Amino acid sequence: MKHPFGEAPGQLLIISVIVLVAVAGMEALVWNLAGGTEFATGVQLAYWGIAAVLAASLTVLAGLWFRNRIEQQRSRLLRAQNLAERESLQRRLNGMVQLNQLLISTQSENELVEKALEIITGVVGCSGGSFVPYDEWGQPLQTYVYGSQPTPGLQAWSDHLATPGIRQRCEICTRMHSEVSAGCPLLESPFTDVVRIYCLPLMRNAHPVGVVNLYLPADREIEPDVHAYLVMLLNEMALALEMTRLRNQELVTLRQLQLANSQQEDLSTIVSNLIDGLRDVLDFKSTRAMFRPAEPRFAGFELSSGSDPWLESVEADGILNQMSNMGCAVNSSIQMHARDDGSAMMVLPFCLPEGTVIGAVLMTGARMAPLQPRQAALIETVTTQAALLVENERRQLESEYRTVIQERVRLAREIHDSLAQTLAYLKLTSAQMQTQLAQGDLARLAQNLQQSHEALSEAYLETRQAIDNLRFAPQHNMVSWLGQISRSFEVSSGLKVVTALPATLPHVSPEIQAQLVRIIQEALSNVRKHAQASTVWITVREWNDELVIDLSDDGVGFSAEDVPEMSRHGLRGMRERAELIGAEFQITSQSGRGTIIHIEVPIHTQETLA
Repeated sequence: MKHPFGEAPGQLLIISVIVLVAVAGMEALVWNLAGGTEFATGVQLAYWGIAAVLAASLTVLAGLWFRNRIEQQRSRLLRAQNLAERESLQRRLNGMVQLNQLLISTQSENELVEKALEIITGVVGCSGGSFVPYDEWGQPLQTYVYGSQPTPGLQAWSDHLATPGIRQRCEICTRMHSEVSAGCPLLESPFTDVVRIYCLPLMRNAHPVGVVNLYLPADREIEPDVHAYLVMLLNEMALALEMTRLRNQELVTLRQLQLANSQQEDLSTIVSNLIDGLRDVLDFKSTRAMFRPAEPRFAGFELSSGSDPWLESVEADGILNQMSNMGCAVNSSIQMHARDDGSAMMVLPFCLPEGTVIGAVLMTGARMAPLQPRQAALIETVTTQAALLVENERRQLESEYRTVIQERVRLAREIHDSLAQTLAYLKLTSAQMQTQLAQGDLARLAQNLQQSHEALSEAYLETRQAIDNLRFAPQHNMVSWLGQISRSFEVSSGLKVVTALPATLPHVSPEIQAQLVRIIQEALSNVRKHAQASTVWITVREWNDELVIDLSDDGVGFSAEDVPEMSRHGLRGMRERAELIGAEFQITSQSGRGTIIHIEVPIHTQETLA
């Protein structure tokens, strides 16, 4: 940008010459009016000597006065520029903090977009903003608008932006910047004071997520540094949009699963039908069945049929509890007793094939008669089937519970190893920037803002990789996913990856594969960020009933004391993951000689929950 006082020295020279000429002219006029040519030579010399000194003095005084005015104006303008710069930095800092808080607290796409538009327009100083999101097929979705106009005006504007004609013209537009005179269809009411519009596309993995439109009044312009800052904010917004959509897809999937489960016949209905069928065959009138709860998720349940109130008594509770807590020996566990009215009461255990009792059933209302062998066999078959049905349900719930817990533990590791460290750093840096802004230390503030920008950019890349990793399930053979990781790293980093992989590898459980994926991805991430390497080698082989993985690079290497704090967290995370699967983990590196990561995994080891 051209300095506002770049021409001040030239102006000072011109004014000095003008003053000198003016004073000299006045002195000549006085000389002529006084008839100076008639004076003696000495008088003439004295006059013009004094005139020359006077002209020079007035010229110097005029120059000093003008220079002082210039310096005063310069000082006022610099103060105004510093104030404007501080206000701009404050807005950017506040916008970054608000957006980070929004990413953590938002629960819906609508809330995210509306708040993000408010933050972005506030940082830039826009008259308003709009956002047109795209679906997975690149088709525009609901249009969002933000501005200071009343709600009816904003709604009319939103409807205007959503019309097919507007969207068709925007689809073929490549300018991404327009003035009123260019006839941009977006520059229409209600923003009549707008003179230009900036269109900023949101991209995610080279796919369009949407377009943000910023509407600027005549006194606003997006500077290059503000544009770079906006790109950073929009990258975060695109990432948050994808995370929100993935979460919504997960909720939809869960609802669909719940709907599918509700359409199936309920377990209690199936078991109740079995018990009622047995009751009818044995000629009893009423039943009450109880299944004990089991950790961690099975709550147990009871079933009743018939009209015998005694089945709900404390005595009946005691009989059922006693039978549920005893061992199972089939015929010897079938107990039949006579009641006071002469009718029969039978209590049966629900036994698993291995002999575990998980519940009992109490039947009343039949006449006393000895059990026949065929009846005993029927009792054993039906009660065992009922027990197996309940046990299968319990194991399914336990499996689902453990799967959820394992996934939570894994996600906790993902967040701790990447986002948590970056957010902690940004929190500290934000506090420092607040102090520097209050002290007017703009140089260090700008430096910290740039460092925060770089940290956020790196966090964006890591988070994007984490989301891609969540989508990547190592369900195929290891050779396949190692090749996939290598190709993805080559594309994203520009480094060459040389793999030495056998045609087949022994089967490794998905839990172990998931941890190996994260270890290798963290190692490759460290190479990209710190190694300054050109080539990475990945070698996998089977040796002595162990899976051996070596990852090396031709980078600068490091010594233990030179490892930054952020990188130490990554190295510690890799080592902890290796310990979870019982693997040996070694790092060998020297300055200037690259780094080697060596992993030895026992093939039959299972991951343990932390």
